[in-house]
Amino acid sequence: IRRALFAHGLCRALGGSNFNERHADMPSQPTTLMFRKLPRKMTGWDLLQEIEACIGAGNVDFLLVPWETGSDRNMGYAFVNCVSSAMASAAIQRMQGKLLQHAAVGRKHAKIVFAHVQGLAAHLELSMEGLQGESGGQSTEPLIFIHGRAVSLQEAMRSIAASTRPEAQRSPGERSDMPLGAHER
Repeated sequence: IRRALFAHGLCRALGGSNFNERHADMPSQPTTLMFRKLPRKMTGWDLLQEIEACIGAGNVDFLLVPWETGSDRNMGYAFVNCVSSAMASAAIQRMQGKLLQHAAVGRKHAKIVFAHVQGLAAHLELSMEGLQGESGGQSTEPLIFIHGRAVSLQEAMRSIAASTRPEAQRSPGERSDMPLGAHER
């Protein structure tokens, strides 16, 4: 998990409410959010349900809720990449301070900021680096959605690599468009 934390840039001083102001190098249309103050028993699928209830299904293509090693508790935060900057902004607007349904104990309210690392491809790459050598189970791997279905991290990496290759290098029938949309569980 420690390696995953470094990979996602959490070992930097994140600071309080002015986090976004200190990251002038952030893209003008960010898509990746960091959810903080999550209920410690909340899974990625639980958080996805909460997000979909607020911004609709198919608007998230990456979601990672890291778990403590050897524990049944998450680390209290998550990274979520939305399919567009507009959806990321909508998620912040509709969910900031929202009482999360899985907050039976402690009454946790969502705190959402733009993540320092932005974009699906960057988070896929960091997830691959962070999970190499880790024993982590399914709960430490991100939820990823491509072409309307949940895919493994390895399959997502292959899809992203295929979408960035020039047309002449693609296999017959290999698609260059990579729509990320409504997902099936």
